[in-house]
Amino acid sequence: MAELIIEANAVCRIVELFTRCFPGRFPLLVADSNTWKAAGPCIHRQFVDANIPIEVLVFEDTGRVHPDLEHVHMVERSLESKPSFVPLAIGAGSLNDIVKMACFQRKIPYCCVPTAPSVDGFTSPNAPITFDGFKRTIECVPPKVVVADTAILSAAPLWLIGSGYGDLVAKVTGGADWIIADELGIESIDETVWTFVQEPLRARIAHPDLIMKRNPEAVSGLFSGLVETGNAMVMYGNSRPASGSEHLLSHVWEMGGLSMDGEEVSHGFKVAIGTLVSTAMMELLLASGSRHREMDGISQETLEGYLSRVFNGRVEQVAVEIARNKELNGPQLEERRDRIRDALPSLSIRLQKQLIPFEVLKRMLEQGGCPVEPESVGLDRDSVAFAMRKARIIRSRYTIFDLAYEYGLLEEMIDVIAYSNRYFWR
Repeated sequence: MAELIIEANAVCRIVELFTRCFPGRFPLLVADSNTWKAAGPCIHRQFVDANIPIEVLVFEDTGRVHPDLEHVHMVERSLESKPSFVPLAIGAGSLNDIVKMACFQRKIPYCCVPTAPSVDGFTSPNAPITFDGFKRTIECVPPKVVVADTAILSAAPLWLIGSGYGDLVAKVTGGADWIIADELGIESIDETVWTFVQEPLRARIAHPDLIMKRNPEAVSGLFSGLVETGNAMVMYGNSRPASGSEHLLSHVWEMGGLSMDGEEVSHGFKVAIGTLVSTAMMELLLASGSRHREMDGISQETLEGYLSRVFNGRVEQVAVEIARNKELNGPQLEERRDRIRDALPSLSIRLQKQLIPFEVLKRMLEQGGCPVEPESVGLDRDSVAFAMRKARIIRSRYTIFDLAYEYGLLEEMIDVIAYSNRYFWR
């Protein structure tokens, strides 16, 4: 796991920390125009004053920098013929993911100076990168050291702080999805990892008002919670401790280029809406009792045609393969439905303990600077319904979407959440 420094004026120690962690190496500072303003000159000046060779790469994008292969290749090209240099990423989630992927490709370590507590991915062992319009989570190596200055984090734009709050609150429903998989015997909970994330979580998200007031202690707690989640992913070996159904929704909207007023909606804001949708689904499951709808499995021969019809032809081959691996038929489907029915009493108790009620959650997210209505991030009813159908077939992970689909409740949930005014569009 990454060595982590979280303290006031931590950036003033950057030369000391860099030279200790990367002996004999020199920094390639990587930033965008905004993150450079937040911390670049201070970091640059310290290395110059210490007579340490330095290179700089500042992305010239006019809008937000996207974590895609083009930017990854830019970092790789900057490192060519510079074997003594390692990147020092100055920025938030997307920039860190770009550098993380580039360093993984070149098999070199790197350092990260976060400029906003905006995502949980700083210390995670993966990077979400867009390949030809399809977002894929690539296994990578986390930074060797993270230098988090609480003054810089607290001064970040409020929308980035709110985005981080949305990403951290999502661990509630992400945990609930893991409970579902555990209860059905599909993926057991690792108690050590679970405790590492979930035990401090409620305290980390309890005071969104203080976070929005830039209270250094509250912002430090927010960032600590995000980093704890990233470290948990390293401990567990994948993103299950951090990501559930809410992130699947976010990924669908991200792949669709969801934007508002010409700017891509932040990851944490999409996740916040996804967390509300997932919470609503789980509340509907709890209210359903043992009731379910009869349904027949879809044969492998007709699956691709079914998916093409449901998604109006907009389905990638990788999604078809995931759906094919998940689809149950005949005795397998009946066995799974029996298992769901038998598990519901115990599952209901565990979910009620884990979840935050929808209306309470909505107020917390609103106080934490997050959008709480789909329309506020550019989503209409059909966009929500589309994502609720597609989310289960973009990852192999078992979530509430799979349970609802297999139990015959997914379309009913879509009708209530996307097409009535019970939860949204009031």
